[in-house]
Amino acid sequence: MEYAALTHVGRVREANEDGYFADGRFFLVADGMGGHQAGEVASSLAIEAFINRLDESGGGGAAEAMLEAAAEANRVVRNESLSKPSRQGMGTTLTAALVEAGRVLIAHVGDSRAYLFDGESLRQLTQDHSLVAEWVLSGKLSPEEARTHPRRNIITRALGIEEEVEVDLVIIDRPSEGLLLLCTDGLSGELSDQEMLELLREGKAEGMGPQALAERLLQAALERGGNDNITVVLADLGSEPAQATPAGEDVRSPATGISAGEGKEGEDAAVRAPSRRRRGGRLLAAALLLVLLAAALFILFFVPYV
Repeated sequence: MEYAALTHVGRVREANEDGYFADGRFFLVADGMGGHQAGEVASSLAIEAFINRLDESGGGGAAEAMLEAAAEANRVVRNESLSKPSRQGMGTTLTAALVEAGRVLIAHVGDSRAYLFDGESLRQLTQDHSLVAEWVLSGKLSPEEARTHPRRNIITRALGIEEEVEVDLVIIDRPSEGLLLLCTDGLSGELSDQEMLELLREGKAEGMGPQALAERLLQAALERGGNDNITVVLADLGSEPAQATPAGEDVRSPATGISAGEGKEGEDAAVRAPSRRRRGGRLLAAALLLVLLAAALFILFFVPYV
């Protein structure tokens, strides 16, 4: 499946607390929150836990597997938050999509978003779990007022905050063509739905693929101010979903500060989260350090007496 995944720290923040995963079949964005780099830890842990649990899911259906994976991600982030004072209260949004032959399943917590672009219209598939979104639903605010409200960044649901979290599950029929867009609020907070629609329409008319379209959206958000981390994942639903592939290495481009992945079936996944390979390297380094420490202690305490 053709897809693209980009992330950027923005023009204001010092660190990028967003994370993503994309492998041609499964797509995920997460927006972490918490001081002292806890937000980056939260989004990375959530993505890793979600993917691992999804990999391990057995005979249950895809919908059940998605909900179980979200519950596991919530447990892992919460346990990390409770175990370290510096990470107390950290959490993350999560919006994950699984593309199957005839349908798309989306698990969602927080105010990151999933959209469907059909070539003519842009439809938001998820409901924001935020204070202003609740006020819009109750009629206290208009959508336009919500976009600039001083409390627009207060979310009412996130992974890692409570022992249990309610996860929205959205299932739609997979269209024969169109684009699935996942993004953090660094994009949707800078650009209105109408502005994103116009950019996608213009790009498609110019023959752009997912990579160029994602770059256009990200650049527009940066030009608008880039006040938050920005993450964009685009998948072409008109191409065939790939078989699940293991997480690969971070593909951040040092020249641009943008992580990007675009592939077709059989190519490596694009990720911005700790990979299994990187964890293995850390374990090996720790083992070597222990061996060296043991050797030093042996020489210190026993060699002088030999």
